[in-house]
Amino acid sequence: TLDFFNEIKGKLPDIDKTFEDLVSFNDKLQKNKLNYLETVQKNFDTTIVNINKERQRLLEGNKVFVSLIADNKIDEYNSILQQLTQRDREISERERNFKIVTDFSKNIEQINQKIKSLGSDSHENSLGSGKMSKFNGYFTQISSRISGERPVLTYNSDPNDFPLSITELEGTSTGTRKSVIAAYDLAYQQFASRENKMVPNFIVHDVLENIEGNSLKSLIEIANESEMQYIVAILKEKLISSKMTEEEQERLQIIKLSDDDKLFERTDSKKVSECL
Repeated sequence: TLDFFNEIKGKLPDIDKTFEDLVSFNDKLQKNKLNYLETVQKNFDTTIVNINKERQRLLEGNKVFVSLIADNKIDEYNSILQQLTQRDREISERERNFKIVTDFSKNIEQINQKIKSLGSDSHENSLGSGKMSKFNGYFTQISSRISGERPVLTYNSDPNDFPLSITELEGTSTGTRKSVIAAYDLAYQQFASRENKMVPNFIVHDVLENIEGNSLKSLIEIANESEMQYIVAILKEKLISSKMTEEEQERLQIIKLSDDDKLFERTDSKKVSECL
């Protein structure tokens, strides 16, 4: 090897390294390679140890499943797992139902407490019921005189509806309904007068086109008895049907209108343009 080095060095005079330098470099190169291989070996050994530890941990944590695999019972395990899932759902459903029942029981208790507290107001409730009975005394009687109907004002317990309603109106005509509305207003005037309530002593209605004859006559009589003003528009033929005399009609009327004497006369467009 030394002879070969000397032979090559003679051909390459620019090389200033000795044979000993070459041997030393080669020794270092081998040592570096050994050190690298030793490092790789240590890393590999460490990886093997860690993998074995992880394998052991997995085996210890899944002994049942591993045994199922070993005994070929995976299908049985999946079936049991599905049953467990179904039981969890049933438990959740029953817990939810239990909460609903518990909340419902609490609501019942709260409602019972409110009922007890409302019981202390029974005196006020009886007063309200008494006033409604007094009002119905006027209302039913007046309605009977006007139209022969006997409606009553009642309390509606449905919280979604208006608290008051008039019963026994099914099957009645529009005229009867008009007469019941008139009876209601007249009844309240008499009721308020007896109860010393401060209310306006007049009633204003639109046209009573469906009330005529004896019904209209009774309505006018009740309005006069109530000592209040009853302002309403009535057609001439309705007054005639009530058998009111011309003198009485003249005495009670405020204003008389006709086709030739209207409240609002239509202005001719030609006259308007002349004024402008």
